[in-house]
Amino acid sequence: MKVLVAGGAGFIGSFIVEKLLESGFEVRILDSLESGSEKNLKRAREIALKNKTEIEVLKLNILDQTNLSEAFKGITACLHLAGLTSPAASLENTDRDFQINVVASQRILEHCWASGVKVLVYASSAEAVYGRSLHLPIDERAPFSPLSPVGASKGAFETYLSGATRALKEAGKLSSDSKSDHYFTWVSLRLPAVFGPRASAFGENNLVPVVLEALGRGLAPTLYCDGNRSRDYVHVIDVADAFVLAVKKGIQISLDEAFNVSSGFEIRDLEVFEILRSALKELSLDSDDPLSPAVKSLKVTEPKFAAARPFEIARSFYSAERIMAFLGWKSTLKIHDTAKDLVKEFFAAKKESPSKSS
Repeated sequence: MKVLVAGGAGFIGSFIVEKLLESGFEVRILDSLESGSEKNLKRAREIALKNKTEIEVLKLNILDQTNLSEAFKGITACLHLAGLTSPAASLENTDRDFQINVVASQRILEHCWASGVKVLVYASSAEAVYGRSLHLPIDERAPFSPLSPVGASKGAFETYLSGATRALKEAGKLSSDSKSDHYFTWVSLRLPAVFGPRASAFGENNLVPVVLEALGRGLAPTLYCDGNRSRDYVHVIDVADAFVLAVKKGIQISLDEAFNVSSGFEIRDLEVFEILRSALKELSLDSDDPLSPAVKSLKVTEPKFAAARPFEIARSFYSAERIMAFLGWKSTLKIHDTAKDLVKEFFAAKKESPSKSS
């Protein structure tokens, strides 16, 4: 069974590819490699070699419709992570945000229908689509109230996906019967702040690598909302599990559901900073760790504080009850427990790519 992962060479996508391969799926990756990287696929290729299978990588932008249909041939499930996620960038270029997150996503959906793809799993953004809410934790019944173009575009496609699929099923053009040739189902996974190895230090949602990048340079990271902004943090490995569970369940039964991928807890930015700084200090004392000399030379600094940006959400965390009930998924890897590994992995990667640390 072959799965297409759009955005499969990115931070989250590459971990999903690994999990799919470990679960026995064949994988085709669709990625422009603008933000994704072949380097992220190193472990995936090792898994594929061990399993005596191959990973197909199609270097293609989802806005390029000329060759896009080729990517969907022989595909059972499509995991769509190829989109924009930055609120600040979407404010700078609203047209590009709309073209990628709405127009190109709708075309991916059309290709799924035309090619007989059975399952589409869409990577949405909890913080972007829900916006601010007076009721915490936020569950899936909460209305969309985006504070940025990217939130509006993510919500727009999710609404189209839901409404169009329902209409086509009522018209008999698609089916909820998994044995039918016209079977199709979708799942939207609304992601919170995802952390883990390979995360970029660029973007509003990537506080962990931003803090580590600053500490590595002896600089003070900037914490918005005076460090009191809180977020719901989920490890990228747990997120990958959610996507694979959605595929497996979607092949069996029609879902047509959106789920929060959530820890169910909030952590303030200042707490995240303290957790990472403490892990850095502990590692500097570990003489047996190969990174210890490099870590010891780092200047541990204090953060800078700044007021909220226009799209900032002071508090956000989400209910995970529905995804637990439908998919049997729950968050297992907490930032407190993985902090030392995060620090080690980050600086090991920096050591391997010294040119990118300057």
